[in-house]
Amino acid sequence: MLSEAAAAAPPAVRVLAIADTDSYLKWSAATLDALPTSWESAQLLIENPVMPSAAQMQAACARRVEVLSRAEVVRRIRRECPAIVLLACTGPVVAALTAQRAFWGYKRPVLVTGLPGISVPATRRAVTARAACDLFLLHSKREVAEFAEIAARRAPRLTFGLAPLPFLPARQPRGLAESEHGHHLVFAAQAKVPVQRVDREQVLLALADAGSAVVKLRARLEEQQTQGDLVLSGDHGRHGCAATYFPRRRWLRRRLDA
Repeated sequence: MLSEAAAAAPPAVRVLAIADTDSYLKWSAATLDALPTSWESAQLLIENPVMPSAAQMQAACARRVEVLSRAEVVRRIRRECPAIVLLACTGPVVAALTAQRAFWGYKRPVLVTGLPGISVPATRRAVTARAACDLFLLHSKREVAEFAEIAARRAPRLTFGLAPLPFLPARQPRGLAESEHGHHLVFAAQAKVPVQRVDREQVLLALADAGSAVVKLRARLEEQQTQGDLVLSGDHGRHGCAATYFPRRRWLRRRLDA
């Protein structure tokens, strides 16, 4: 009876995730970790000039990451025929992959894509590059509305899904009095936000005025990022990131004017 039940059970859903940069690898691995435990999944990384370092890959996920060329990735998809392919890549790489014949025809996998963080405002370029995908994951209702408005004209078959940021654990909020980490104001820098250097300097000066602050950078100086960032100075920490402390406005002002 058990063997008959096992034979009648549907095959496990297999997901193959493909990333190309540090930010996308973090999002991709966290998304795979949030899938049902009965599903099978594997994480691939495409060889490219801005791929993450070994330390960044280790920090991004606990699972095994296979580094393959673009041709090897396509062959892997043809050989394994996964039910779902998660294209966690920059726009040009998604466009290049979806142009491959492995993603054509009625037997092709479901193509899921997305962006690794909040993406406001929505851009036509992001939609156009992912127009051949089936599902586009976003992380806020505003993003879904703005991207869907663009896609109505440029990618009408593309569906948008609202998904929470997979990096954030589900837990109850704690009050400030209960927090064990309330000694520093932490600011996680984002590439190109704000766009102008003078505005970025004002953010740092405001953090200095607020008291002891920590600016979390996204990579070490020698490591690659999805988008280049301006690094003023920093004490490089573990786990593929750097932390810069700015406790005094006068010291920071001297650094910015140097």
